Amino acid sequence: MSRVKNATFADIRKHVQDKVEFDSTTGNLFSCIYSYGNKSNKRYVVFSYGGHWPLFVYDFNTDRWFENNDRYSKTTSKHRRYAHPLPPEGTTKLSLDEMRVLSDYGLKALAQWKMGGRHGIL
Repeated sequence: MSRVKNATFADIRKHVQDKVEFDSTTGNLFSCIYSYGNKSNKRYVVFSYGGHWPLFVYDFNTDRWFENNDRYSKTTSKHRRYAHPLPPEGTTKLSLDEMRVLSDYGLKALAQWKMGGRHGIL
């Protein structure tokens, strides 16, 4: 499916749940699909105000949603409400730094980073 441009806030949750890449009408809430290294490392990432602030990451390999647990601005909190995927099993909450590693490099890199292999990442 092609990228949805000018997605309205009313439609964003559906795009997130369907893992469709989108750009909001305001341009400051968007999503991308990444597969760093190989296709088994594929993930869907929802960002607020640029690639430095991942709100949600979906890992296709594990079928799990991850959520940024750090504090937000009022506008990013609004983005979070519009974009939350509301999975029945919930989300795994991570720090901003953990979300950055996950969104940039994938779940395996996050596991290595959390075990002390933080060199060269962040």
